[in-house]
Amino acid sequence: MKRRLGLILVASVLLAGCASRMTEMQRLQAQNSYERALSQLNQGQSVLALSSLTEATNLNPRSALYRDTLGLVLLDFGRVDQALAELAKAVELDPNRGDTHFHLGTALAEARRWEDAVAAYRKAIALPSLTLMDLAHQNLGLALFHLGRYREAEEALRFALSLEPQL
Repeated sequence: MKRRLGLILVASVLLAGCASRMTEMQRLQAQNSYERALSQLNQGQSVLALSSLTEATNLNPRSALYRDTLGLVLLDFGRVDQALAELAKAVELDPNRGDTHFHLGTALAEARRWEDAVAAYRKAIALPSLTLMDLAHQNLGLALFHLGRYREAEEALRFALSLEPQL
């Protein structure tokens, strides 16, 4: 009986080791799929990139970056509801990614959900990780404009212009 229990414990340890290796292998496969998608996007192969991003997200569903990128590609295809779902999940996975909040705001604006878009843009602007500060203020201004909040819209747009006069 003790020998059988010992064999079961050894088998459990070995299986756990295989499972962790499989997880690492899936992580590497997901990364490969993501990098392939970026290359496909750069070559204008959006349909292939969508497939590669879907694969990356299925292999590593906990990656906010993969979901964020998938959401942007879905948005580019006009699949707003699917984009919103991916971007919301990306925000849930990593609430500190300013660019993801910005992308979520853009998808919300595409859906004409102006109040929600304003909230997403403001959250993005409040995060130090945001890399698109000028565009976030510009989009915030446009969303506020659609809500008829013209003074706030003007302030946001003027600030965006102060950051990037080419806007």
